[in-house]
Amino acid sequence: MRHKQFMVAALALSCITITACEPDEPEEQKPTAPSQNSLYVLCEGNWGQNNSAIDLFSIDNNGVTKDFFNLTNGFGLGDTGNDMIAYGSKVYVAVKISGVVTVFNRQDGKQIKRIVMRDYQDANKMPSRLCSSNGKVYVACFDGTVVEIDTSSLNIERQVNVGRNPDGITLANNKLFVSNSGGLDVVFDSTISVISLPDFAVSTINVGLNPTIARTLPDGNVMVMLNGNYYDINPSLVTIDSHTNDIIRRDNVGASSFAIFGNSVVYLYYNYLTSSSSVKVAPYNNISAGSADFIKQSAVFNSVTTPYCFSVNTSRHEIYLTDAKDYQSSGEVLCFDYNGNLKYRFQTSNNPTIVLQR
Repeated sequence: MRHKQFMVAALALSCITITACEPDEPEEQKPTAPSQNSLYVLCEGNWGQNNSAIDLFSIDNNGVTKDFFNLTNGFGLGDTGNDMIAYGSKVYVAVKISGVVTVFNRQDGKQIKRIVMRDYQDANKMPSRLCSSNGKVYVACFDGTVVEIDTSSLNIERQVNVGRNPDGITLANNKLFVSNSGGLDVVFDSTISVISLPDFAVSTINVGLNPTIARTLPDGNVMVMLNGNYYDINPSLVTIDSHTNDIIRRDNVGASSFAIFGNSVVYLYYNYLTSSSSVKVAPYNNISAGSADFIKQSAVFNSVTTPYCFSVNTSRHEIYLTDAKDYQSSGEVLCFDYNGNLKYRFQTSNNPTIVLQR
């Protein structure tokens, strides 16, 4: 069925100046220690091809070391790197098809541990999305569970069943909000599982079809992206009161990725049927009425082939937009200031998604 093809494509993506120059490809890449002023870029690669990578970009000299993780450790990241977060001195990467959460040292990129994510029947739990708080990392797994990892011992401590194929997780008001996409089924899910952290008790909210990305807003509420069915049910953004678990706002805007910075939301929409795209910014509490184009230079917007994901760097006041290009070859990261002006851009390995400060 055609909508199933788009669903698979969306899962494989999983998922916010004109004079700037792209760096030359180095003749030989060496696993040099990253400078403090550098970025890690998670490139998910291609589903089933075991070619996920973590690239390193030096802001100081515009140099890119592709597949830095492999060069540093002597082995690759695995198959379909789906999410990456930094917590303290460590970086955590959910590698979905390989069924692991890889933990590496934030300073030098060296692996500390590969946490194998298998169920009681030794099946892959398919770790998908990550968030962290109070010495714990929480992993939403596509087998319908959320797993708690202690960041000191790196051992799994608790887990709980949620909905089908969770593909988003965030923490607000001492609760985890988990988006149940149902993305591997013919019929999508339409629920959010709310997990109370003290006792891991679960309640459910009905929000709309195919919820995925979840973010915590500056006011402590939660915004969730609904993908719809890619045909006659359009995507939208819903806001949930994190105290009452009630939906307090629904914005019927096209979104396939979004991120929060300051009091604004930046969101992109890529239409797979028409191969058209838009990148918008608005106050997070008035999206429908306040949306405007985010990228200021039309030539820069026109140079983006397939806008893919957003990351926000609050310490540098930068927003990173990844461009998947044709999904098969090198991608690109474009860095903007909070006003939508391009600062720099650089090439990456296949299908870049998450960008974070070293």
